[in-house]
Amino acid sequence: MHDVFISYCREDVDLMKAIWLCLKKYDLIIWVDENIELGLDWRRDISIAIKDTRCLVVIMTPYIQDSRWVREELAYAETHGKPVYPLLASGDAKSSVPFGYMSSNWIDITGEDICGPKLRKLATTIKNKYGLGQNDVEEFQPLVKMTGNWQLEYTGAGFTGTGFYHFDEHNNFRATVFNPIFSENEIQEGTWKIENNALITQGTTSLRGKSMPFRAAVKIIKADIEAGVVDASVTSNGYELLGKLIRR
Repeated sequence: MHDVFISYCREDVDLMKAIWLCLKKYDLIIWVDENIELGLDWRRDISIAIKDTRCLVVIMTPYIQDSRWVREELAYAETHGKPVYPLLASGDAKSSVPFGYMSSNWIDITGEDICGPKLRKLATTIKNKYGLGQNDVEEFQPLVKMTGNWQLEYTGAGFTGTGFYHFDEHNNFRATVFNPIFSENEIQEGTWKIENNALITQGTTSLRGKSMPFRAAVKIIKADIEAGVVDASVTSNGYELLGKLIRR
């Protein structure tokens, strides 16, 4: 199960990505339809994703008034009893709020940074409602900075592999992991939090263009950040991998 399904108009894809990245910083597992493979039964994939989400966040802009599919997603979410959190991202109530939501307590993020206090409050609300980790997401401060490029060499579950990670100044990362079992690249995106000598991440893994929930825990066995070497035990999807992160 993922935590948030984001409903949006195609014209707002850049806005959706910005909101997606902001919510992911608070360890929420996000589902968006961007990675659905062409030619597949995308309606079925979307219906399954809505049924398998804790809540739905809808991005409201003037484009929403002409979006049949956003209305379909909202109706389907309500049919299945999913809480809906409306985000007014541009325009005003008259131009951007769809029929049936005029009396809702939408969250107005117009006129402030995307990752401002109101979106942080939404993340806190969702995490508290479903008991997802620490209550106040604004209190988190990483204890260790791993800014830069790292190479991961790991072994476990009968195979070995190599990963390449890039961490920004906030410990957000992008990684390409080569796994010989699949004989192809697996792209991982997420936010790493470092607490009590443990790296924990929740994000989205994109494998062969299809999005799926991803959770991984990385326990630091020995760390020398200045020297650029981290020995770690990685647990993901039932596998435990022993590896070494080396700064590149």
